[in-house]
Amino acid sequence: MRGSKALFAWLLGMALVGSLSALSLQSTRTLAAGEEPTIIARVSPETYRLIGADRVTSAIDYGGFLWVEMTPGQAADLEQSGMPYEPQPHATHVGLSQQGFDTRLGEPSLPEVWTTDPKASGDGFHLVQFVGPPRDEWLEELEATGLRVLQYIPQNAFLVWGPPDKAGDMVASPAVRWTGSYHPAYKLAPQLTFREGPIENVNVLLYDDGRVKETLATIEELGGRYVQQFPVPALLQGQLVNAIFRLDRERLEAVARLPNVLHLDYA
Repeated sequence: MRGSKALFAWLLGMALVGSLSALSLQSTRTLAAGEEPTIIARVSPETYRLIGADRVTSAIDYGGFLWVEMTPGQAADLEQSGMPYEPQPHATHVGLSQQGFDTRLGEPSLPEVWTTDPKASGDGFHLVQFVGPPRDEWLEELEATGLRVLQYIPQNAFLVWGPPDKAGDMVASPAVRWTGSYHPAYKLAPQLTFREGPIENVNVLLYDDGRVKETLATIEELGGRYVQQFPVPALLQGQLVNAIFRLDRERLEAVARLPNVLHLDYA
């Protein structure tokens, strides 16, 4: 998850910034009356020793610090004590766009045509968010299920590849806060959102799962006119492929729904 992966993170960010806002997202639920979100903070071992385990809801020991979750009342008590702590207000957010969303409130509300088919059973992209900063053993647990960990997504989340049942099963792990689909809406760059008619040079970024040729053929069947393709050797050990198509705006949704399509942009 190091080195050139930072460039992939940038590419992914460019794919997602603005895409969600263009589709008019809002949370699928709101907090119930009287329901208050927990407060997540980073505290020193000394602070934790002084406040005691009974003054927090949960705590994860990282050695140099502890990642604690508290009720609003517990957080207020800690604040009044004067002991130092670092609130983590975005710890449960997934940064898929400038808006992002809080996983405690559920996934964003999307038009149905831009969501993952709930009946899909084949391999695809999914999101997994941990309860705190990721630890090596948590990632190993993910991979042990047969999921492939592809890329870090702020905050404390990862883009993974594999069958939906494996991703869904991870929610039972104490290390996992939330799992969700990587919907077709997340794949569309804002430059394409407002275009009409045929679009020259649509860049289709593919994850090479061994079915790149089949996916390229499917895009052609959807009316895409193939221009060229080239690998992206610096990213994901060469398992990304760029393909350029002339593609009608009305076909973007169908292409985004193809499982191994990661990103659509204007080349």
